[in-house]
Amino acid sequence: MAKEYSLLPPALSFVGDLEPFIDETISYMENLRKAGAAVDFRVYPGCYHGFDIICPRAKISEEATTFFLEGFRYAVDHYRTPQD
Repeated sequence: MAKEYSLLPPALSFVGDLEPFIDETISYMENLRKAGAAVDFRVYPGCYHGFDIICPRAKISEEATTFFLEGFRYAVDHYRTPQD
């Protein structure tokens, strides 16, 4: 497991609370946040690994997808390096 988090880029993630690796995901996001990285993270109750793909039309899946896409749009607008 990583020991140094301060040089890592901003992070965007979500996880269902039934995900087998929820503890590892939460720990990783907390370590990034403690190191000063910008972190946008949500836990979705009652959801398992891949819920957003397996049931994409479920309301909670749509919420997770919207969260992810809005976060990605923000990252593109705020964190990219200008190109020539």
